[in-house]
Amino acid sequence: MYYLLTLVTLLTTALMSGLFFTWSNAIMPGLKKLPAFESLLAMQSFNKSILNPWFLTAFLLPVILLPLKAVFVYKQGLQLKLFLLVLAMLLYFLGVFMVTIVINVPINEGLNKIDLQQLSMQELIRQKDIFQTKWVFFNTIRAICATLSFLLLIVTVIDKDV
Repeated sequence: MYYLLTLVTLLTTALMSGLFFTWSNAIMPGLKKLPAFESLLAMQSFNKSILNPWFLTAFLLPVILLPLKAVFVYKQGLQLKLFLLVLAMLLYFLGVFMVTIVINVPINEGLNKIDLQQLSMQELIRQKDIFQTKWVFFNTIRAICATLSFLLLIVTVIDKDV
């Protein structure tokens, strides 16, 4: 049971780390090169397509599994491993889950409500700027926190002294 818990926690945290990394380093820089209308239209499409069971499972499982894993480790009395897991849990919960819920999702929902055809060029550029500044900044926070959480999990698995 503990082995499976560890494996699924590592996998889902790694998937989220890679997803946020890709958004910050490939998708958003690519969208930045497009004209505002096309960039926002693509973002609206991404916002709809990402809300699927595979994404939601990978996104939510670490929120559940990291604390569960910490409980197992607590019962084993492994203090350093517990500390690293609690740190990984906090990084994921605050830096990935909460940032997503409080910042990125509301920006996405705001864009999804907009009829792009009705916006002036100036308003299109303003909306694109929101994504290329605030959204990207907080997505990078998510990428860093997910990656650090994943790295801490790796340390708890491969370092036998932990």
